This record gives sequence, structure tokens and C-alpha cells, in this order.
Amino acid sequence: MRILINASNITKGGGIQVATSLVHYFNSCIEHEFYFFLSTEIKQELANTSFSSNKIKVLPSIKSYKIINYFKIYFQLRRIESEFLPDVALTIFGPTLWKPKCRHLVGFAIPHYIYRDIDYYFQELSFIQNVKLRMLEFFHIAMFKSTADLLYTETHDATFRLERLLRTKHVVTINNALNEKLLDYNKTPIFPAGGVIKILIVSAHYPHKNLEILKRVKSFLDEKELNVEFHFTIGDYCWFAQGQAGMINHGFVRLHDLGVLYSNCHALLLPTLLECFTASYLEASFYSLPILTSDLPFAHTVCEDSAFYFNPMSVESIANSILYLFSDEKIYVEYSRKSSGILKKFPTAKERALKTLKALESIC
Repeated sequence: MRILINASNITKGGGIQVATSLVHYFNSCIEHEFYFFLSTEIKQELANTSFSSNKIKVLPSIKSYKIINYFKIYFQLRRIESEFLPDVALTIFGPTLWKPKCRHLVGFAIPHYIYRDIDYYFQELSFIQNVKLRMLEFFHIAMFKSTADLLYTETHDATFRLERLLRTKHVVTINNALNEKLLDYNKTPIFPAGGVIKILIVSAHYPHKNLEILKRVKSFLDEKELNVEFHFTIGDYCWFAQGQAGMINHGFVRLHDLGVLYSNCHALLLPTLLECFTASYLEASFYSLPILTSDLPFAHTVCEDSAFYFNPMSVESIANSILYLFSDEKIYVEYSRKSSGILKKFPTAKERALKTLKALESIC
């Protein structure tokens, strides 16, 4: 098959690790012929990967996806398609205005549209913000419906919800996988008896990530005299905890450097309000880091009984989960053991890529 891979619209967040993993595998796959249309950010992550010069195009960096940028990508894809003449196409994550002449597989990862029953996030929005979100949803859903022959999500729960939203059965599940670049580091976490507790928060700064609450959580823990540091990976954003001790931002961290952070921290903390999937759960599992996360359906879908859950809107609930985890070494070791089992339920990066190819073959 001649396969056109579109990852030009992925510039930050978890989509980068998915795209780099798939592109890395497809580039070494000799059974099919590929053409890659990548964002600058993904190409940078693949700096050490050799591509055929006539089979790759890199989109100049785009900081905000206004409607005009959708059209810029659209016209470039039309030109690439006319030259490459693909049998099938993959947009790793939509939406996209591009409807190729061949069949088209599109990834879906916008939790705002399928987790409307989670009130925590939506009740915090103003009337105007909710109206804007509804308008954006209408626009995006129309794009998905009109451009995709087959859609995929990363969990069965997301697939079920998307089928219900779009009133279609043309949705498959392709589970996420651990990125190979994190396999270079591995370390069993050690209970920080008497030392500094280092808690990792791997997240871009979106409103639904609910990071602002952690300033108050840190103050609550300071009052309890818990020696704890929060380590963030927020890039391209004015640091929201400027001047607050124990709130450390490492900025945007490249995938091959992320393993060092996991190896040097004692737990993963994610107070997120909305997700389709976050690879951070799998990454923490690989490093056997205990997982503290929101008591919400998307988290239970991935972690099941292997994480410690809290109310993400309650400072006390989040803080108490941290206090409990580090109150006793036996508790810490038990949640470390539970966390390590999550990854075993998910495919390897190669298996994920092969399942993606199978989905492409099914519509070709």
C-alpha cells in the first residue's frame, strides 16, 4: 500500500508521543510505501531518524490553530496527495478539513465532546465559554463526519461514547502504547524515608488539566510539614506558580529526557478533569511509580484498581491522597506494585503500529 501519514497538526501534549512512535515504526516498515507530513515539533523529536528526502514534508511551526491554519494544511495535503497518489491515508489525530480521494483513517482524542457527563469541568465555564465550546464542537464533529471513513480512539470507553455521539459504528479502538524512547531508563522507586518527596506532573497547561489547584494543594501540604516537591513539564506558558517554593517547572521535556524525570521522582500526580487517554499512566507503570489521579471514568478505564483516586476539585482530597501514600512504606510499595501491572494490559509500540496498519488495510 501507498500510505500518506498526516501528523502536521500535532504540536504538543500526548499526541506527540503517539505520532513519533507510529512514524518511527512506519519509516522502518518495508512492506508499504509511506509519505510523512509532519509538524516541526514531531520532526524535532525524530531528529535522529533518517527519512527519504522525497517522502517527507515538514509544516512550519504553528502556535495556534485558527481556521486559516486548517486551510493552509488542507491545501498542502491536497498537493502532496496529487503527487504521491496514496491508496489510503492516516490522520493520526483529527479534526482535519482534508478529505482525501482515497479512504481515510482518523484518530479522535477530544474528551470535551464525549465526556459531557463530567460536570467538574463544564460547571467552571462561563455561559460564553460554554457557547463557544458548543460551536467548536459542532464545527469539529462536522469535520470528523465528512472527512473520515473510519475513526479510532484509544480506549473502549471512548469508542463507545464516540459511537453514541456520532451515531455510527465506524469507530475502532487502537490502544495506546509506551513510547520506545522511554525504555532507555528504568528504576524501581525507593520510598523517600525522611527525604524530599518528589511528585511528577507530566502535562501541558490546558484548563481541563486542572493544574492551578496544585498551588493550594502545595500550601496545604506545607502546613502539614510534608517535605514535598511538585515537578512539572509545562512549556510555552508563563509559569503559574512563580515564586512558590517546591513548585518546579522543567519546561517542555523531550521524550528521550522524560525517563530521567520519572526515574528521579516518587509518584505521578494527575488531577485532570477530562481525558480520552494519557500515556502518563503507562509511563508511570513502566517505572513502577504509584499513580495518584482523578476519580473519573477515563482514569478507571486505564488504571482500574491500580491507582489511588481522589476528588480533583478538592484540595483536601488531593492532599490527603499524597499524605496517605507516603504515610507508610508498605502502602507505598503496594501502590508501586499495582502501578507496574497496568502496562501489561496494553500493546507494545510495534503491536499498536501493526493494529493501525490493519485498520488501514480494512478500509483500503
